[in-house]
Amino acid sequence: MEHWYQWAPVGGAILAGWSAWRVPRAVTWLLLLMLSFVLSTLWWDWGGAYPSMFGAATDFIIALIMLRFKRNKWEDAIIAQYLVMILIDIMWQGGAIPEHYLYAVSLEVLNWTIIATIGIQGLLDRGTYGWAHSRRRRAGALGVARDYMGKESRYPRWWQNSE
Repeated sequence: MEHWYQWAPVGGAILAGWSAWRVPRAVTWLLLLMLSFVLSTLWWDWGGAYPSMFGAATDFIIALIMLRFKRNKWEDAIIAQYLVMILIDIMWQGGAIPEHYLYAVSLEVLNWTIIATIGIQGLLDRGTYGWAHSRRRRAGALGVARDYMGKESRYPRWWQNSE
């Protein structure tokens, strides 16, 4: 991790973690994202074999963990972003993305999107249960967003019956 732009997501994750510190699930997913980011960046910098596939493997493991333990709709959004990151890694390895710059920027945009999703979730949680709590269950526009994103995700009936 030699450049400032490699450290910037770590700083963004610290800010998102600060905003989401009352949502332990969000902080856990944020820590896993940063672990994946740091490991894959170090693997790339150290000249490891197939760095894009290493990044895809770490993202795949985190996506599987999240898929198993997710509870809310905002976690579904993060899983979808991880799957897009895996697709981008595979496309880069297959030669479908012509320039390294395009590959790196697309992964950075997705990393920042995940960080923003978690940070916003933390702000929504604070806005509805912390700073704006006034004997009402929800508080204005933040409450509407929290009602939607905070809902538990439902599995299809065939999935529920298979267990």
